[in-house]
Order: sequence, then structure tokens, then C-alpha cells
Amino acid sequence: MAIECEAAARFDRLTTDLAVLGELTALGVNEDVVALTRRAADDERRHAALCARAATRFGVPATPMVVTVPRLGSPELPRRLQILHEVVALSCVTEGVSVALLGAMLETTTDPELAETVRSILRDEIDHARIGWAVLACGLNETDRSYLSAALPAILAGTFPRELFSTDAPDTSADLGPWAILPRPRRRDVVVQALSSLVFPGLSRFGIDPAAGRSLLLRQTTQR
Repeated sequence: MAIECEAAARFDRLTTDLAVLGELTALGVNEDVVALTRRAADDERRHAALCARAATRFGVPATPMVVTVPRLGSPELPRRLQILHEVVALSCVTEGVSVALLGAMLETTTDPELAETVRSILRDEIDHARIGWAVLACGLNETDRSYLSAALPAILAGTFPRELFSTDAPDTSADLGPWAILPRPRRRDVVVQALSSLVFPGLSRFGIDPAAGRSLLLRQTTQR
């Protein structure tokens, strides 16, 4: 629920950024993309409510919260690069991988109510991932590509917790697949596959070199 509330706050801010920021106007981001981003913020609030309902059902009363989230990337960056950093981190990476994770969760979930919750969120996350690719398709310059290529390791490190690649910390989710919680090894495999087969090739199509991101992923998966 907290993650969904954070995503709603980020999509709210991104809506404003894409709609009014003169630096991104040159990219040709059109009203359809802005509208999709605005709808994504509403989707995330609805997802938070679904998660709160599930938590309450299992004995943990919860209410969606209003959160404030810091901008991703260095505050010293030009505003355009700050926004592109957030677009890639939030939409291309996080939402793109979420689609794969939710699909895997749906395969293992046996509880009908939780399965419908996962299915509802999954339908929306597909559109949320499309936002990032639509923004990148509007056109990047060499400065954009160079920055995003170099920033990819930081984007990945800020998206996925170190524990995901650890074999030392206990995995308390090992037997919770029927309740839409994947065991850590399965989550790790899904994340690696989604990055390798979807996110990295997608970034390459727009001239963003994923080599540094691939190197980080290789180190994390081989030095566990």
C-alpha cells in the first residue's frame, strides 16, 4: 500500500512536469501522454485502496496515506535530466518489472480475492510502463542518452533492495505464494529476466546504453 501511495505521488508530480516544463516541450510530449500519466496517479491511489482492503482482511487495518517523495537523481541536475531520470526509473524500470512480477504472482495465487486484486493492478501497470517509452520516443539528445546510460546503475540500485540479491537474510515469504507473495528466489529470477529481456533492450532502442546496468546486475547475481 505504501509503495502504491508513493507511486501516486510520483505520477502526480510527473503529470505537472510533463504538462508545463518548457525544457521537455522540445521533446514533443503530447497531451495523450500527460493524460495517461494523470490517470496513472489515480490508478495508483485505487491500488493503494485495494491493498488496504487486503491488509484489513488479514487483520491489519490500513488506510491509504498522503506521502511526499523526493525527486530521484541529483538535485544539481538540470531539470530536464531530473525528469528523464524519474521517467526511466518510475515507468520504464519499476512499472515494467512490476508487470512481470504481478504476472508471476497471478500464476501462484490461489486466493480468489487476492487474485482479482493482482489482476486489476496488473492491467493498469501495463499502461504505466508505456508512459516511459512514450516519453523516450519523443526524442532524446546526446546529453540525455549519455546521462541515462551512466545513471542506470544508480536507477537500478535505487529501485531494487539489496536484500533481493542476498542469500544471507532469511526469506520469510517462502510459503506465501498462494497469498500473492513470491519467495525471494522467484522474485529475483523474475526481476533479472524482465530487466534482461525487456528493459535493457527497450532502452537500447532509444540509444541508451544498458552496459553499466548489465554489469551491475551481473555483479549482484554472481556475488551473492
